[in-house]
Amino acid sequence: MQRATGASYPAVSDKIVKETQIPLPPLSEQRRLAARLDKADAVRQKSRALVDAYAELGRSVFLEVFGDPVRNERGWEVVELGKLATWKSGGTPSRSNKGFFNGNIPWYSSGELEAMYVANSKECITENALQNSAAKQIEPGSLLLGMYDTAALKSSITTVPCSCNQAIAFGKINSELANTLYVYFTIQLGKDHYKRMQRGVRQKNMNLTMIKSLQIPLPPLDLQARFAAMVANIEAQRRLAERQLEAAEAVFGGVLQGTFER
Repeated sequence: MQRATGASYPAVSDKIVKETQIPLPPLSEQRRLAARLDKADAVRQKSRALVDAYAELGRSVFLEVFGDPVRNERGWEVVELGKLATWKSGGTPSRSNKGFFNGNIPWYSSGELEAMYVANSKECITENALQNSAAKQIEPGSLLLGMYDTAALKSSITTVPCSCNQAIAFGKINSELANTLYVYFTIQLGKDHYKRMQRGVRQKNMNLTMIKSLQIPLPPLDLQARFAAMVANIEAQRRLAERQLEAAEAVFGGVLQGTFER
C-alpha cells in the first residue's frame, strides 16, 4: 500500500502493478521451495483433519450408545432438566464501577460457550462485584446454557469457580441422577429441536422456565458413566492432536518465512 494513490480510496494502478519487481529464483529453485511448502502443508492439513475427527467422535459414540435423544428410539425414561439440577441465571455487575471488572473470577457471556469445557474468559470480575450485583458464583463442573437469540443452548462445562451474565443459565447436575457430560451431549445433539421453544419478535430467547422444562431421555446411570469415560479418553486424544497441529502450524510458518526471506 506504500505506492497506493488517492485521498478517499487509496488504490494501486495497473501501471504500478506491472512495474513492480519481485525476486524470481530459477525455476528449479522455485520447484524445490514449493515442494518444501507442500510437504509442510500436508502435515498441517492431516493434523487439522485429526482434530476435527476427534471433535466429531464424541457425538458419534453418543448416537451409537444412546440413539437420537430427540426421537428416543430406545424408549429411555424422560425427565425435565429442572429435576436434574437447580437452575439459575447470571448477572452483569455495573459497568460504571470499573473496579468490578478488575478481578480474577472468570465471567462468561453466552458467545464464549463454544468449547465443551471453559476456563479462561474475556472478562474477569472481583469478589466485590459478586457481592454487589446479580452475578453469582458458579461451581466447577456446572453446565452453562445460553438462553438468548442465536446463542441459545450454546453449552459448556465449567472447570474453575466462575460467574456469567444474565443470558446464561447454569446448574450443577445431580450426579446421583445424571452425568454432566451425558446431559451436555444430549442438549448439543437435540439443540435444533429444543430451540423451538424460543419466543420473541425481534429476538427469540429462552428463559429459566423453558430451560427447566426441557425434557431429555435418561438412560441408566452406569451407562452414562461409561460414555463419559469414553469421552474423557477422546478428549485426551483430541488435546494431543491439537498440540500436534500447533507444532505443524509452527513448522509451516517457519518454512514459509524462510522461503520468502531468501
